Amino acid sequence: MSISCSQLSTTLARQTPVYDKEFLKDFISDMPGLPFIGRHQTETWEDGAEERYFDKVHVGQPDYTASWNRRRGGDCANTMPPSQFISGGTTRDSYYMENKLLKSQLWNLDQLRTIPNLSGQIREMYRNIRRIPMGFTADYLRTRMLSYNDTLYICGSSFTETPITSVVINDANATEIVLGSEGALPTSDLSLSYLNYYQQLLGMKGYDIESGMSKGMRNLCTHQRTYQRLVGLNPEVRAQLHLVGVKDVSPLYQMGTGINADPFGSFAPTFDDHQLRYQDNGGGNLTRVLPYLNTAATTGLKPTVNPAYLNARYGISYIIHPKASTLLTPKPRKVHEMIPSVNSAMWGTWDYINDKVLMYLNHDGTTCTINNELQWFFYWACYIELGFKYEQRPLIVPILHLIDGAGKSCTVDVPVCGTAPQYVTQVTSDNPTVCQV
Repeated sequence: MSISCSQLSTTLARQTPVYDKEFLKDFISDMPGLPFIGRHQTETWEDGAEERYFDKVHVGQPDYTASWNRRRGGDCANTMPPSQFISGGTTRDSYYMENKLLKSQLWNLDQLRTIPNLSGQIREMYRNIRRIPMGFTADYLRTRMLSYNDTLYICGSSFTETPITSVVINDANATEIVLGSEGALPTSDLSLSYLNYYQQLLGMKGYDIESGMSKGMRNLCTHQRTYQRLVGLNPEVRAQLHLVGVKDVSPLYQMGTGINADPFGSFAPTFDDHQLRYQDNGGGNLTRVLPYLNTAATTGLKPTVNPAYLNARYGISYIIHPKASTLLTPKPRKVHEMIPSVNSAMWGTWDYINDKVLMYLNHDGTTCTINNELQWFFYWACYIELGFKYEQRPLIVPILHLIDGAGKSCTVDVPVCGTAPQYVTQVTSDNPTVCQV
């Protein structure tokens, strides 16, 4: 197959002298807060094993109610106490590595020379693509904390705790959750009484051990709209706001977006701008709705707010323990010795690809074999390899709850309102097919 240069570089603007030379930054395209980065441990995958296994040791609950024996030295029958047995066990688990290859469109150096103000345009584009892998890493953590958990907690008066084995999550990215029936859907938005139940339960499961927070405090990762309904619209909760500075809550949460607002009750909030949201396609089958849709720009694509995301009826919030999970990376370089839970491998590595014989896989699945002896054709590629290990599954609580939607068809006090949003297929590329017979 050959290459048609007229089909290359369609996402680069050809500016005439009457336009400003500087390219403006798109706030939407800039990376949002990454609330899941840093709320985990980090390890390096040291060998080529496909999967690793580990055992967790348990100590059984002793029977504290059994009677003690009163020792009577003069009565041999009462000198020896009755035996009381203790118990314990182990649970086996496993984890593995996953990978993904990101790449740009195909460009041609000879053709790029004809585009005015090229250096500024390329510089701004490369600045953006360098940040893209971190978004993938953040979403990897966001979804694995749900799909690799043991339990999906469904918000309602029954405090339903559904085993993941009986809830069909069709892939690790949690693009679809099959609850099995409409009756299994959440019946409540996130409430303080609901959270307080799990605050106590998590304490019994050991949350306070190595949490890095004050005893009894829990980290709630949720959308700021949910926080507003929890706190801003609730005078009783507002009265429980802590007066200490946010930075004093815990040094562990300074990485990423940290603690975003004053802690309330027993919870320190972190805002997830790209919260997992779902719509019901009938029968309790939930489909993930992304925050943005890609639409046509002057050249290439641009993100626009997805109305289905604003009108979505169901969302996932998490209570997270910072040492409950481990992110595995192939390269052990830390960003800073004081922040061991984040390292440079989480960003991936972008490589400039311009081999003399270039094999380029198009978005439509076809492959171009390009004679690139002058090495004018090139693209950028980034290899990401991550693994997710749950060390303490019970200390991360993914909660499926109603959200008010905050869309045009919704009112503040009605969690379920308006017409159900319709799923729109996401477009990730409008790059033309560059190979021609």
